Amino acid sequence: MTQGFRTAWYSVLGTFSAGAVQIPLVVLGLAAVFKQSPALFMAVKLAGAVYLAYLGIKALMRCRSRR
Repeated sequence: MTQGFRTAWYSVLGTFSAGAVQIPLVVLGLAAVFKQSPALFMAVKLAGAVYLAYLGIKALMRCRSRR
């Protein structure tokens, strides 16, 4: 909310979209696939960690440039 209504609305839409994708994937057995392939699960976890690090660095750079 500190970044305005539009940004908050995009966040809500993103969260809703993630749920709309995640739930059917889990129901269809993605969890079973990950259970059978620990390497694939680790790759997905690492990709998520890299993406979160990217978002964090991007946010820090944005805050730094405002000063």
